[in-house]
Amino acid sequence: MNFLQRKFFRLSVLCLLIVSSFSFGFNQSLIETYGTGNGFNAPLFKGTELSGKSISLNDYTGENLLLVFASPGCPHCKKKVPLLNSIVADGDLKVVMVISANPQQATEFQQTQNAKFDIIADGDYKISQTYGIRSVPQGFLIEQGKITFSTISDGSSIWSQLGSIENKIGIEARKNTLEIARPQEILMTGEFCQGHWMCEDDDDCTWDLCVDNVCRNTTYVCDDDIPCTLNICDGNGICSFPVDDEHCLISGYCYAAGTVKQSDPTQSCIPEISKTDWSYNTLPCDDYNPCTYNDHYLNGVCVGTPYSCIGEHDGYICTYSVCDGQGGCFHIVDDEHCLINGQCIEAGTVNPLNQCQRCKPEWNKVQWSNDNELPCSDGNPCTYDDHCTQNGTCESTAFTCNDGLSCTSDVCNGDFTCTSVIVQGHCVINYQCYNRGDINPNNPCQACRDDLGQQYQTSWGPADSDNDGVDDCSDNCPKISNPEQEDWDQDGKGDKCDAMGLIRAWGQNDYHQTDAAPIDGGYIAVEAGISSSIALKQNGSIVGWGQNRYGERSYRPIESDFVAISLSCYHCLALKEDGSVVAWAGSSDYGQTSPPVRNDIVAIGTGMFHSIALTEAGNIIAWGDNYYGQRTVPAGNDFVAISANDNHSVALRENGTIVSWGYNVSGQVSNTPTGNDFIAVSAGVGYSLALKSNGSIVAWGAYSTSYNKPPIGYSYIAISAGYNNNLALKIDGTLVAWGENYDGQTSPLPAGNTYTAISSGDSFNTAIMNCRNIIAGDINFDCYTNLKDLRTLSLEWLQSTEPMYADIDVSGEVDFDDFVIFAQDWMLCSYPLDANCQ
Repeated sequence: MNFLQRKFFRLSVLCLLIVSSFSFGFNQSLIETYGTGNGFNAPLFKGTELSGKSISLNDYTGENLLLVFASPGCPHCKKKVPLLNSIVADGDLKVVMVISANPQQATEFQQTQNAKFDIIADGDYKISQTYGIRSVPQGFLIEQGKITFSTISDGSSIWSQLGSIENKIGIEARKNTLEIARPQEILMTGEFCQGHWMCEDDDDCTWDLCVDNVCRNTTYVCDDDIPCTLNICDGNGICSFPVDDEHCLISGYCYAAGTVKQSDPTQSCIPEISKTDWSYNTLPCDDYNPCTYNDHYLNGVCVGTPYSCIGEHDGYICTYSVCDGQGGCFHIVDDEHCLINGQCIEAGTVNPLNQCQRCKPEWNKVQWSNDNELPCSDGNPCTYDDHCTQNGTCESTAFTCNDGLSCTSDVCNGDFTCTSVIVQGHCVINYQCYNRGDINPNNPCQACRDDLGQQYQTSWGPADSDNDGVDDCSDNCPKISNPEQEDWDQDGKGDKCDAMGLIRAWGQNDYHQTDAAPIDGGYIAVEAGISSSIALKQNGSIVGWGQNRYGERSYRPIESDFVAISLSCYHCLALKEDGSVVAWAGSSDYGQTSPPVRNDIVAIGTGMFHSIALTEAGNIIAWGDNYYGQRTVPAGNDFVAISANDNHSVALRENGTIVSWGYNVSGQVSNTPTGNDFIAVSAGVGYSLALKSNGSIVAWGAYSTSYNKPPIGYSYIAISAGYNNNLALKIDGTLVAWGENYDGQTSPLPAGNTYTAISSGDSFNTAIMNCRNIIAGDINFDCYTNLKDLRTLSLEWLQSTEPMYADIDVSGEVDFDDFVIFAQDWMLCSYPLDANCQ
């Protein structure tokens, strides 16, 4: 084979290999509409090569041009670059690649793929559109300006078209290059031949060549490197590459049957319809219409079969039926009605049960709508401006019936007039309110006494603070009930008001809490703790007795200017005349014995490890332990009384309400009673007591419903809570006790009706009593103090010319029993008969 033969032979083989890579079965008739079919004049094009050189079809007049269309991301395009480079190297064909990309992308493609041919960047797709390019790679062989072959076939095998090209090239080459005569017959495989002789093995699927003077055949390699095409030899020496029945070959990519197009779910690979393009599918979809079912794509549109509600009705004349989106139907009320409680109601109808509601379908079709534009009447003759509100209620403005008095209840009569009723416990005198018991500022013998009759609601009544039937101006003891007006010493002051100040103590005596109580008089206050007590004398000094564990007795101050004392557990407080506070005894671990330095204190209280005080301004301060919030005192400057015990405290406001704080394990804080009629408070261990203005007692906290439950009654004037034993003072001066009684702390009680102060400790109680004074000369006791011979003394007493109240027991006769009572009274009082008795 000579040089020209080898050259044309190699050219034909390369053309076959290159053109085979562009076999993507577009219909030839589609291309012909663009003038790009075989035999057509090639459409003119003009572009700029990457080096900047202008290129057009006219530049290749008289030459053979292979025009290739590609894209930078096409894998088959990249794979065929080496073949195109070899064609360029042979010089028999000119190769121009039109790449659908901008110059930068095209240059990157040229450099990365090492392309040796001219490349035009067709970023605006003008050349591609001219040649009707729908997919890449594609190629056109252009000879003398005509398209002699394109990669888009008319249905016949691409190899048959490539064969005609090969034959054309080969025949022309042989005509011009025969140098040696050859036999007329065709030589078979294995026969002797010379380079230009024809060889044929009658197998059209092989190449037959004369190699080394022997005819040899080479099997065609039918492989287009596309995984979804079949590589088939048709028996005529030509390969075909049809797409298999399980795939589609679209834009150079293989897609399995059923693959949904990513950018359009209405299209899928359906080989039965098309193997080279997307086809509309009938896959399930959602048309977002709840009234259809079996939704699916049809010609690219999601459609469904409508549900039918024809014949469905609920029996109401004001409804119509529509589908519910689940295969059923539901019923909608029309715009002219409301369907309420199973009844069709016309729009605008007022609710017969609420004159401020009506049917408004535009607001609510299944409920009455509130309408503040409706008129209404509340049926109350004491109101005006009745109107409906947005809440569906009829509201109005009440006629003003306020006489300006806080102690009256003003009532509308319904005829534009009002009636004012005086609240119980008050009087209205000269158009001014007074509380029951208030003294006439212009006459101390008169007071507000509405309790004596209706006539005294608007006029002054007799002042009788102790309700003993004797007005205060005539009563020799106006604050303590003394109906008999007893005055043994004839000093003008009732015996019950004679302040002797004797201490009585009873109950547990383990540490001499009771038998070591002082026997002298003149005490005005007493405080009982856990196992010790302290008392304040009229001269302002302090005494103590009982256990001295923390120096309750030994560390007490010696001054004589104290006005109040406090002891609940172990440490003590005392208030001085100048408003300062002194503390002693108890442990100082929590600072409870370190009171603040100030001179505005008016009341004090002690707990287990904390202390409290009330200032002149009416606010509360605290110091010591705060583990349970003992120092977290309530805000305000309207407090009038305080009390502390254990780990909690209680206080009384000016308006009669109570506040508690601190430890709350038994509800001693959270269960504090409400109301505004309290006049005194007392804190115990885990519970508290309070005295109401009506003389009754309430309890809350630990065991407040069992042994700490107070007695029933309305005659109490003072209270004291201890360690589950309690003490109260009645208006008649007698004592009442309740609670635990292990040591006799609650029963029996000491006799007498002249008690003035009380205090409950731990299993023992203390109180201060007054005694009747005895006048020297009433009886000649000769300053006896022990009354050793009661009978002798009784005779002297019986023979006395002026025995005072001789029939003391009101038995109807004066006898020895009267003397015993009188003598015991004298012994208790220890009051001297004359100046010579010390």
